[in-house]
Amino acid sequence: METWDLTTLDVRPHQPVVLQSDEGAARVVALALPAGEELQDHEVHEHAWLHVHRGAVEVVARADEQRRVGAGGLVHWRPGERHAVRAVEDALLVLLLAPWPGPGHPSLRGADPGIPVGQAEPEAVRRPPGAPATTPLDPPSAG
Repeated sequence: METWDLTTLDVRPHQPVVLQSDEGAARVVALALPAGEELQDHEVHEHAWLHVHRGAVEVVARADEQRRVGAGGLVHWRPGERHAVRAVEDALLVLLLAPWPGPGHPSLRGADPGIPVGQAEPEAVRRPPGAPATTPLDPPSAG
């Protein structure tokens, strides 16, 4: 079993933290989105669940569907469903993508999968459960 305390995570804007990533299962990413910033219109290959842990966001799916979601709210998008997320207050978000990677994901074609949120997001730092959130860790090395 693994646990994370979202109230103590040190997640900084533009530096998403991959909390867990299991091929064939799911990927969980924590991200900080400052008020006024946006994850522009995009889609992912997986089911996407977005939990608003702190703050508030405005979510848009299709031009005619827009909702404000506050702390404690949970949003779901189906694979390929276009959507955008804009912070109306400084927000701490947890994104769950499943299955990971989804059918058609670039990593299944040999490309670098990156972080499937927003556009040109920087590489995330993976922290093992229980690691201090203020200590940067290098991604695990292969072999």
